[in-house]
Amino acid sequence: MKNGKHVMGICAYTYSDPDYVLMKQAGIEWIRIGFTYPFKDRLHGELNPRFLETVEHVKTLRKKGFKIMGVTPLTGSYRFNKKIGKTVWHPELPEWAGTSTCWQCGQPEYPSECDWGLLDVKAKPKLAY
Repeated sequence: MKNGKHVMGICAYTYSDPDYVLMKQAGIEWIRIGFTYPFKDRLHGELNPRFLETVEHVKTLRKKGFKIMGVTPLTGSYRFNKKIGKTVWHPELPEWAGTSTCWQCGQPEYPSECDWGLLDVKAKPKLAY
């Protein structure tokens, strides 16, 4: 996001260790934060600990003067895994919600990129439909 003068917002990965002081010095005002599904075991049931961690993280960022753009939960996302040294698919759909199935290729646990016809569940390019 830009306002003509400088970058106003970024997506600072929640589980990394960004330099928030440097971000403020750079004029960054907004941070995009992705939320996981709020309920752990069923709809309106116990709250997911990861969701609660994100809420606390947002409170901390607000105290530091940042504005937050929250992103609703997705079926998952691709993220870099330091242990294996590559980007992999991380499913986020809770077990109680069932599995998602791609309406195009019919595969379960599909990444959102599959929905656009770009990648299959193994992150291999596939033909568009």
